[in-house]
Amino acid sequence: MLYGLSHPLRKRGEFVYSGLSWFIGAKKGLYYKGNTSFLVIDNSIVSEECHCAACKGRMAPQLKDDIRSLALHNLLQTMGRFG
Repeated sequence: MLYGLSHPLRKRGEFVYSGLSWFIGAKKGLYYKGNTSFLVIDNSIVSEECHCAACKGRMAPQLKDDIRSLALHNLLQTMGRFG
């Protein structure tokens, strides 16, 4: 699953991590939806349920303390498996 560079690259003032953005995003509390990321407490997604294999009908704020599920959700979004 992981491929490419294993070290961070500098791009436009941010570090870009090849192959682990989904995990790093989860550690920062980011919830991926399509090709956009939101904080898990963002008002625009707070009441949306996700039915992916990781969320199983939970809403984004319910994943706030479950980094493992949030990371898996982000990975599935990255891979294009939304449901």
